[in-house]
Amino acid sequence: MAFFALSSDITIGTFRFQGVNEVKVTRSIHSYADTAFIKVPSRCKIQKGKRAKPVWLTTADQFKDGAAVTINLGYYDPSQPLGEGATPILPIGGDNGRCTIFQGFVKRRNMGMPLEIECEGYVRQMRLNVRGHGHHLNMS
Repeated sequence: MAFFALSSDITIGTFRFQGVNEVKVTRSIHSYADTAFIKVPSRCKIQKGKRAKPVWLTTADQFKDGAAVTINLGYYDPSQPLGEGATPILPIGGDNGRCTIFQGFVKRRNMGMPLEIECEGYVRQMRLNVRGHGHHLNMS
């Protein structure tokens, strides 16, 4: 019996990680607003460079609200190393069997344990553009 594991690669701003507690992406033909919820540990261990000593940091401090988000997910056979004949099951294509399932921006960060990151798709740009230009309807 084959066993397949989830492969993830998520970037928020310049912060990139490959392990999460939970990811939920919502898309619908009935709405123009895509959303994503990501749960990650509240503290992270970062190593910059191969010889650098890892440092513990607060995950929420590594990016800001409004930072760009890219979520890549897929499945692979862990008995075969990725990139060397691995046969990803879902989705087809992408980097090492992963493909981009969400692109958008951080809407808000809920600072609990684990850290919950609420994301919204490109509707954010439309919403902020309307607010930013101060357009108001005159109903008189």
